[in-house]
Amino acid sequence: MASSKDRKKLATCIQCGEAGLYIIPTDDDVYIECKSGHAWREQYIDQGGTHPRPKTVVKQLEDMFTPPEKELYLRISAELEKNSTYYKKADTWEKINHLCEQCNANEQEVYTIFKIITLYHKAKGGL
Repeated sequence: MASSKDRKKLATCIQCGEAGLYIIPTDDDVYIECKSGHAWREQYIDQGGTHPRPKTVVKQLEDMFTPPEKELYLRISAELEKNSTYYKKADTWEKINHLCEQCNANEQEVYTIFKIITLYHKAKGGL
């Protein structure tokens, strides 16, 4: 299971020099993104890169979450499915406030779940 510490390590962006990168090991390479959104991939040592191949890699979205994040992700997913009509019609702030209220979470926690989902899809080549 990847922890928040694993996803965000103190290194610097190759474009802007920002510290604190999201580092996601996949089967093929390492996906790296800074807080400003600059992203790139680096190869493992056995491919000529600089990253050692980890014992475990991210294979599914759930691998990205800590246990509390996974619980919140499941609550958010259930809420979105249960009230899909509401979420299609509400404006952004209404959606956020409603998710926070219904899932017993604050804005930062909800943001973190969506950030992890986005990072996962980018790392897997989906975004």
